[in-house]
Amino acid sequence: MFASISQYFMATCFILLAWMPFKSQAIAQLLYTLAIIFSGVNCVGVLKGIALQAVQYSYFLLILSAFINNGIVLILPFIKSVIVPNDTPHEWSIIFYAIGISLAVCVTIFNITCETEPRSWTYLSTDNESATNIKL
Repeated sequence: MFASISQYFMATCFILLAWMPFKSQAIAQLLYTLAIIFSGVNCVGVLKGIALQAVQYSYFLLILSAFINNGIVLILPFIKSVIVPNDTPHEWSIIFYAIGISLAVCVTIFNITCETEPRSWTYLSTDNESATNIKL
């Protein structure tokens, strides 16, 4: 629920930001601030989903998620300089449309495919042979 609400509202903010007139700086700042706020709420849904699915292995998936996020933050300025070289409002509107549409599509796919039950690999086997192998 947190992931869906936050991502759909963030996508709406980006699409409105791309669509709005460029002379309205106050509304643009408000929409961008709301997009950042909704982005932060997404962490609640994603991290809770990881904890529910991976159970005792959630620490590894959380580390992997943080590693991916940090890698994206390091690469993003280079991607921005290629896609938006002149920093014109038209170039940014294309970026905002692309972000808004991709967010809406990805969160819809997430909603269709996400499950909160623990994965099969999180259960420990109870037979004696497996227990013996685990102790070794």
